[in-house]
Amino acid sequence: MPKAVKHEGETRGGVAIAPPEVDEPLAGLQSIQIGALEKALRPIKATVVYLGTNPNMSVCLPGIVDVVAASEDGDFPEVRTPLEEGGNSSYDFRRLDSRQRPILERQFKGPQSHLRGRPCVVIDHPIHLYEIYKRQGQDGSKEFEILAGPAAQLELMAFFLDRARVNKMAAREHELVTKEG
Repeated sequence: MPKAVKHEGETRGGVAIAPPEVDEPLAGLQSIQIGALEKALRPIKATVVYLGTNPNMSVCLPGIVDVVAASEDGDFPEVRTPLEEGGNSSYDFRRLDSRQRPILERQFKGPQSHLRGRPCVVIDHPIHLYEIYKRQGQDGSKEFEILAGPAAQLELMAFFLDRARVNKMAAREHELVTKEG
């Protein structure tokens, strides 16, 4: 049986309030700060293919990927750190340049025939990938397809599930605060 720890009592308006008893194993627990979870983001590289029909599609999302360049002698590799703060990232899915010519370097060239020739961008910010994954066209159809290798797919699926849980918790908390207020 856990040993109970007594805390000093407090008073309110001169009236002593009985101190609560706390189970010793629970005394060291701390509240989880959801913001702290997002500071530990790792880059997850994926190719995002635009499925819609807008020829000038671009997506701007808050947050950047901080890049510390590799050293010239090769002692330190490039370091990429996704950040939620510090600016915005814009992803350009335009099909045509200013002279109305196809932008060939943006066209998907993979084996998936239903995606070949569509505009694509490589993204390594997991929150941006999640936000793009959730987007839908006006008719409710999927607006983007995200392609990644097997290891990155597993990381993305775990991140997406965690992110969805965090969003649900935040929505419930907001709902409770709104009802109380």
